[in-house]
Amino acid sequence: MKKLLILAATAALVLAASCTKNETVNNVPAEQHLIGFTNYAPKALTKTQAASYVDGNKLINNTHFGIYGWAVANDAAFDGTGNPAFMNNVDVTFGGDAAGTDGAKNTYSPMRYWPAGDTPDKLSFYAYYPYGAITLPATALGEAAFTVAAAAKDQVDLMVSDVVADQVYGATNASPAYPGTVNLMFHHMLTKVQVKFKKAAGLDANTEIKITAAKFTGVNSKGTLATAFAGGATTYTWNGQGTPADFEVYFPADALTETASDVANDDIFLMIPQNMVAQALEITWTVKSGDVTTTNTKKLSLKDDLKKADTDDAAAAVINWERNHSVVYTITVGPKPILFTADVTKWEDDETGYFNVQ
Repeated sequence: MKKLLILAATAALVLAASCTKNETVNNVPAEQHLIGFTNYAPKALTKTQAASYVDGNKLINNTHFGIYGWAVANDAAFDGTGNPAFMNNVDVTFGGDAAGTDGAKNTYSPMRYWPAGDTPDKLSFYAYYPYGAITLPATALGEAAFTVAAAAKDQVDLMVSDVVADQVYGATNASPAYPGTVNLMFHHMLTKVQVKFKKAAGLDANTEIKITAAKFTGVNSKGTLATAFAGGATTYTWNGQGTPADFEVYFPADALTETASDVANDDIFLMIPQNMVAQALEITWTVKSGDVTTTNTKKLSLKDDLKKADTDDAAAAVINWERNHSVVYTITVGPKPILFTADVTKWEDDETGYFNVQ
């Protein structure tokens, strides 16, 4: 990605002292260069408190992400520990750059600057999105509890970035010279889940099928996200999933057709990753034929009732909800028509009688 250099013409100040490992640099360095941030989110699915949503690879205009930064003495490398006192949950506003590569459009205040001098301290950065969606520990990296909102429209696309470690402004850090804008790669921490409905093909044209209720049951609504940085790699793990809850599922108000229903942005679920055990999808529907309407209810196990295809084939393998994965459930409602066959009992053997009339 293209990275842009951001410069600030300010008076030069002398750095008072170098830092020990993971110690924060609080002084304004000489040869001040602003620290800018760019963003990249693979196939970003973002619902924010403003109910915005995008299917692309950049954040939503005017949404916010939080930045943490560590300063480490130049002769040491960041080891993933210590409190991020250099930048601690700094609120950065995404400025709407179409490519997500112009750090000048992503603003925060007060600005921070790159350490300078013969042996400048190394800076390491970590970010999460959207701002305020999760409370990270004092070390930023580590364990943080998260709860999924009860309504799909209120759920957020929780993302965290890779740690960008040991950055130094200028040619000493990279070849070619490092331009001073930090590129953040965000990763989805939740599972995208959609439910679609349709009616079976080949039904009588006068048969009307409507969904009247739908909900997930027994879905874990809470979990703990653990992030760590070691050996140059950032890892993400979900632990402690629990607190089963029900989640109301959107369903079309009109009668079903043979084409699967669409799912609006606000009706997409962003769920905590979890293995399927007792989770289920419960639906209620009506079948109207002529003047007769029947009401039906079915509880579908997300572990045991999946099919290989849109038929009555044998059960498919379990689909667990994994981080950064998208799961689409298609519910085909096909009432079993009442059919008739006709057989006739055979006449019994003849019994013969005679009349003689004179």
